[in-house]
Parts: sequence; structure tokens; C-alpha cells
Amino acid sequence: MTRSRIQKHKIDGVLAHHQVGVLSAEEVLEATNHHAIVAVTDDDGRMIHINRNFEQVLEYSRDEVIGQHHSMFNSGLHPPSYYRHIWREIRSGKIWRGKICNRAKSGKRVWMDTTITPVDTASGERCYVVVRTDITGLMASHQRERIRTGNERCLNTLLATAFNAADLSSALEFAVNNLLTSKWLQMEKKAGVYLYDGNTGYMHLAAHCNFGETVCAACNATEGPQCPCRQVLETRELAFISGGDNDNAPCCPGMENHGHYVVPIMFDGVFLGTLVAYLEAGSPRNQLCEPFLREYAEIIGILIDSKRKSVELGRQTRLLQAVLENIDDGISFFNTDFKVELFNKKFLDFLDIPEGRYQFNTPVEEFFRFSAEQGDFGPGDIDQIVQDRLNVLKSFEGKRFEITRQNGTILDIVREPVEGMGVVTTYKDVTERVKTATQLMESKKILEKRVQQLEQFKSRLEEKSSEAVRIAEELRLAKDIQFDAINNITDGFVLWDCDDRLILCNDTFKNIYAGLKDIIKPGLKCEDLIRQAFTRGVLPAPEDDDNLERVIQKRLDRHRGMQSTGAEQMSDGRWVRISERAASEGRIVGVITDISDQRRSEQS
Repeated sequence: MTRSRIQKHKIDGVLAHHQVGVLSAEEVLEATNHHAIVAVTDDDGRMIHINRNFEQVLEYSRDEVIGQHHSMFNSGLHPPSYYRHIWREIRSGKIWRGKICNRAKSGKRVWMDTTITPVDTASGERCYVVVRTDITGLMASHQRERIRTGNERCLNTLLATAFNAADLSSALEFAVNNLLTSKWLQMEKKAGVYLYDGNTGYMHLAAHCNFGETVCAACNATEGPQCPCRQVLETRELAFISGGDNDNAPCCPGMENHGHYVVPIMFDGVFLGTLVAYLEAGSPRNQLCEPFLREYAEIIGILIDSKRKSVELGRQTRLLQAVLENIDDGISFFNTDFKVELFNKKFLDFLDIPEGRYQFNTPVEEFFRFSAEQGDFGPGDIDQIVQDRLNVLKSFEGKRFEITRQNGTILDIVREPVEGMGVVTTYKDVTERVKTATQLMESKKILEKRVQQLEQFKSRLEEKSSEAVRIAEELRLAKDIQFDAINNITDGFVLWDCDDRLILCNDTFKNIYAGLKDIIKPGLKCEDLIRQAFTRGVLPAPEDDDNLERVIQKRLDRHRGMQSTGAEQMSDGRWVRISERAASEGRIVGVITDISDQRRSEQS
């Protein structure tokens, strides 16, 4: 018998075995053919019958199929174990029902709801009747919904976690690993992020998952025109490379062929890098998932910009804190919620607040309470004192005032509002300045009293011209009284005329500059005093003559500008502070205070 006659004989046996009531087998088959995709295989799995629907859906003609094994339609989507299970079921005489993905002649995948019924013919041969329904559209709809749900879950996880990462590197590593949880891509479980360096023009591998040594070495710094990342840099468009036999995908030596999705990472119109997802070689392009990849790359762009700005903000904050810690004044800043956002160590030192007791964003009320409990705001109910201080702050007005703390320290406090942000407060220790001013005031009173006495002497001398000798004696006495008053000042005192020549000074001044006593006489020029102080080693001399002249000139400039020198150490280890101010007729009054004890106290 010919093959066609044998096949007809087998199917006639199957149809005869399944007659239903008064309907013939041919009538039942005809009714089924209008709806279903029908095929019959022999016990070896070779095709012995297909209907017209089969030809239309799978795109094969009857002549191409009959006699061929059913594996010709294998899509490769199901593992071999899936088919082995089906064969065990139907060879045991059971009916199997499930979903199978076949491949049509054009290569497209066709999903079918399938029922396979084992049939024993009258001749004792086993055949299998396969009745199917095309559910490709339904499966695609379900697949799209799964993809949409999976994409949302992946994006939400990225947003919720990556932005909390400690640094950019950790954030990108998480982003890459999170992408690989998306199951819709035929991924090789490999992905990476490349960052673009605008200065060098290179693309550097910043984060990856499962890149081997070959990939890392070949792609760590890319710039070649054939590199997919370089192409995306130029086009700013998503690129797909299947990596199939007909796809001339760029591939470095030693690297297996593969597919790519290369997605530009942008922020505010600026190219930052690329997101690269590795696919199996020959993978088809998935138009449904490209919008997801673009959105994922967009979030990475925001993430990169955020982390870079965070790093810059941290750098600027550290720089600001370093500046604050190297100035002599205490500084604090509280915001509109009355929380202290910033302060330096001097602020803590001036108020005797233990380091570490308060942190940033502590309510300013806590600082007020600490000072009130120390007695710095005077006696009274602590809660009321704190509330009164807060009420003053709430006006957000500038203010300057002094407080004398319980330990005797005098602080000059200046508050300056910053519109819409809060208030900056500076604290300056003016204890020595106030002490010096007080001493000068007392000296002034003594001098004024002595001058009054001299005026009285002068008046009497003018009335009695005959007492000339007595007048001279009275003047000498007045001069002695003047010098006595000056010598009673505990600090060094010096008076210069308008030409910077010495008029007078007290013994304390001479003792401070003990090595210059032999030249400290009326008429001595200030410049000569400074030069001799360095030459004789009273003050530490610079290393070379050029530096000496600059130092001398700088000291003269400060003297003529009546600027305080601040704390200055003598060669013998003592510390002094020089304060100068203008007097009448161009004269300059100077006060030199020995602050050695204070410096030793501070250092201890």
C-alpha cells in the first residue's frame, strides 16, 4: 500500500471507533474542523493527519507535514522534561490537557490550548488525536499584564531602595541587580551601567552584575566608534542588537556573541551614560518592554544626579564646618523651627557646653535652658527665663548685647536674621577688651584729677609771679604725680607723638621690653624700637633679612592704623596683647597687656 493509503486506513479506523449516536465519524470531524486545530499522530509521534485550520495557523501545507515528526513544531520554549511528562501520560492511556507553544513556519510562536486523546484502532494500533485552540492573543494579553505588573514592581523597588543607598556606587549596583529581577527579558543575567566622562570622552564601567573578566577588561573604558555605548552617545536613542547570525554585533575578542539593549541615561538633557542589558544571542526585539527600559534609565539618571549633588553638598558642608572651626568667634544658626542646625566648637567652649551633649537640630530651647541653669541669665525661674528668651527670638529681629557669665567671661553677642531661613548668632569673648577699657577709664580719671591739680597750681603761680621757684617745684611735683599715675597702671602704657616718637611710658612697658631699657627714652622712634626688638631677640626674628623688613613694615602699618596685634609671644615665652587708639593732636596711646597666665590657663 502507498503511504497515503496507509494513512487513510489509520484515520478511517480512528473515525469509525468514535461514531456518536446517529452521526457518522465524518460528520463529527467536520464539525470539529470548523472550530479547532486538529492533528493525528501515530504512536511514534509522526503526523498522519492535519486539518485546514492546522495549515492556516502553523503555515505548513499538508504535504510538508504528513509523515514528519511533531518535534518540527518545537518552539524551544518548553524544556525536554515537559514533553517527557506528556508522553508518559498519554501512553498510559490518559487524556492530557494543557498549553503548548509551537513554532510556525515563519518562526513566530503560537500558543495553543491542547487536548491529546490516545485512541486504539480496530486493528490494535495506538494513535493520538490532538485537538487545539489558538490562544496566542490571550497569552499575549496575559504576558503584557505580567510584564506591566513586573515592570511596576521593579521600578517601585528601584525608587524605594536605590535612593537610600550610601553612595553612588552602591546605588548603581542595586539598580543593576534589581533590573535582572525582570523576567520578561531573555537575559543572560548580565547587566551594567557605564558613566560618561565629558573631560576624557571615555565611558567607564561603574557597576555590573555577572560581567566576567573579559567583559570588564574590554569594556571598562570604551571610546571606539563600533562600541554600542559610543553609538548611543551620538544618537541618544535606545539601541537593540540581537546578536544573531545575521546581526553584525560588535564583540570584543574572547567574548561570546550576545544580544544587547543599550539605553541612554539622561538627566535634564545631559548624557550621563548607558544602561546595558545582555540578552541571549538571537533574541527577538520586544517593543512592549522598551518603554520600561527607557523609564528605568531615566530613574537611574535622576539617581546619578541626586547622588552627585549629595556628594557635592557633603563636600561643601565639610568645607563650611572646617571654616567655622578655624575662626575665633563662636557661631550658631537656628532655623524657623527654632532648631539649631549649625554650630562650631568655639560656641560650645564660650558657653561651657560639654562636647557631644547636643547634636545638630536640637531645639534652641535646650541651649537656653543650659545657660539659664548655669546662672548666665541671672536669678529667677528657669522656665520663665527660657520662655522670655524664646519670645525675643520669635520676632526674628537683629540684636546686639553683652552678657557677663558666672565665671566672669564677658560675651559680645550679635544676632542677624536670614530672611526665610532663621538667625545667625556670633559670640565674641570681649573680657580682655572690657578689662582694658575699664583700666584706661580709671587711668583717665586719675590723669584728669592730676591735670586739675596742675591747673590749680598754675593759677596760683600766675597770681604770685614772685614765687617762680615755687612754681618750678610745683610743676616738677605735678610731673611726678603724672608719672605716678601712669606707673600705677598694671599694664604697659606708652604715648607716641604725631611723628611716632616716644613721649612717655611707664615702668611696666620698660619691663615688658626689658632688653631695650637702655634705648627706651623720650624721642625714640617707634620703628627703631621695633627693629631693635627683633635684632636683640626680644621678639622672635624671621629667618632672613627680607622677611624682617616685611614684618617691621607690617607692624608699623598696624601701629599707624591703630589695629590690635592680638596675642603675640615674646622670645622669653611671655604672651602680650597690644591695643592702641588715637589721642589728641595725632598722638597714639598704647596699652600692652601681659596675658601669659591666661594663655597657660587656656592651654591647660
